[in-house]
Amino acid sequence: MVLVANPSYPLVKKSEVKWQDLANYPLIIQSEGSIARETILEHFRNRNLNPLIGAEVDNVECAKELARQKKGVALMFLPNIKEEVALKKLKIIPVKDGEIRLGIDIARNQEMALSPLSNAFLSVIEKHFAYLLHRESPLASII
Repeated sequence: MVLVANPSYPLVKKSEVKWQDLANYPLIIQSEGSIARETILEHFRNRNLNPLIGAEVDNVECAKELARQKKGVALMFLPNIKEEVALKKLKIIPVKDGEIRLGIDIARNQEMALSPLSNAFLSVIEKHFAYLLHRESPLASII
């Protein structure tokens, strides 16, 4: 997950952005019930900061548009904004004191045969996320 804003948004111009800085700008975040929302709010709570929630959205395009209009800083999944970043319509704001990461668990009954689609999915996961796997990881034993 990354935070993005219009390239001319004031926060983007800072040489270094910390969570404390983010608390002073409106956030464009997912609506109630979203794990992404809970994750970013937890980052603020862990630092005893109160975020300014500018908008709660369920639509990716709406979040991107609000960020492009300089209405705040949007929390987005990187694949959803790659094109806008490449076209310089949005800029990623790196946060110095803590990345926003979401964990993904994959569970299956190892006594049951997997479908060809499931095998293909696990192959893709293994190929793209192998650098995260290690022997102690529960995911390593599944793949």
